[in-house]
Amino acid sequence: MEKNIQLAIKESKIDSAFNRNAVKMSTSIKDEDITPFMEEYRPTFEQVQSWNTYDLYLYIQKSYESFIVKRE
Repeated sequence: MEKNIQLAIKESKIDSAFNRNAVKMSTSIKDEDITPFMEEYRPTFEQVQSWNTYDLYLYIQKSYESFIVKRE
């Protein structure tokens, strides 16, 4: 049970940083592309733990560029 609680805490930390608003503020992504983008480029807990806001937005922007290239 302790592992489940720790996993939930980690997932919550990722969700609080990497969310729809952050993605929309950092990119010109279309609404229909947000969910596939967020599923494909979801960061790890270890990444999010060490990021500040600038690092998060930089990650989102670079990931979005990669996302667009894959879609072309």
